[in-house]
Amino acid sequence: MHRVKAMTMTAAKQIRAIKMNSTKNTAMVVTKSF
Repeated sequence: MHRVKAMTMTAAKQIRAIKMNSTKNTAMVVTKSF
């Protein structure tokens, strides 16, 4: 049970990091296109 909770926590952190990176990448692309 505890291990599953830790796994979900790390997964949430990874998803959050991926979302942050994707938003940064889209911002970079937008600034480059202008």
